[in-house]
Amino acid sequence: MISPSARFDRYKGAAFKTLKDRVAAVETPDLLHVRFRLKNPWPDFMTFYTAASGAGWIVPKKYVEKVGDEGFKKAPIGAGPYKFVSFAPGVELVMEAFDGYWRKTPNVKRLVFKVIGDETTRLAALKRGEIDIVYSIRGELAEELQKTPGLTLKPAVIQAPQWVSMLDQWDPKSPWHDRRVRLAANLAIDRKAINDAITLGHSRPTRSIPPRPRSCSPRRATRAASTPASTTSTSRMRTCRRRSRTICSRSASAPS
Repeated sequence: MISPSARFDRYKGAAFKTLKDRVAAVETPDLLHVRFRLKNPWPDFMTFYTAASGAGWIVPKKYVEKVGDEGFKKAPIGAGPYKFVSFAPGVELVMEAFDGYWRKTPNVKRLVFKVIGDETTRLAALKRGEIDIVYSIRGELAEELQKTPGLTLKPAVIQAPQWVSMLDQWDPKSPWHDRRVRLAANLAIDRKAINDAITLGHSRPTRSIPPRPRSCSPRRATRAASTPASTTSTSRMRTCRRRSRTICSRSASAPS
């Protein structure tokens, strides 16, 4: 496999500048460890390096050297349970089970990921039996799905918090510059109503930037309470919740 340091240097994706500006060096002290040295503390580094970009992907060195970057894009290979078959950008991705997978071979032998941007169209395709699973069916469409025999709605809470940034708060002439106005707007938002209307109450309101309240000792609580609140504490307001992605599927008893 290509070393993480070499892969990091080759990365030219959307997060290229963010990573390059914040990572000082990549070191491999031994065959089992990789050390990233950051220029400054960065709690979200692992999110950017793994989930939010392709910088963390490890690819087979010999294969990439043989076919080149463009060849790898057309026929990529990896170490997962499915192998690449075809890809039509904006249309679909087709994969098949890999019989040589080192763990259990998947029971589902063929996967077709279709791009269906419109929520109503996704639901219609599911109801017609054209597809088996769809993502992100919300609001009235989710209620309609729940009433449809043979279909199942399963909420899956994902890390996708929503908030409103009061960018004008730094302008002394803006009403948002007044902390009382920001607090009033914060209190006026009905998070429960938004949650119920969009994700049928399955999302988790956070109330603040940290996703969950953290426990602390009475001593720390007293010290925190005596510390003046900074303006950044109200610069962003959680308008909704930690988003719940609804996964809708056709039951086994439904016609295929």
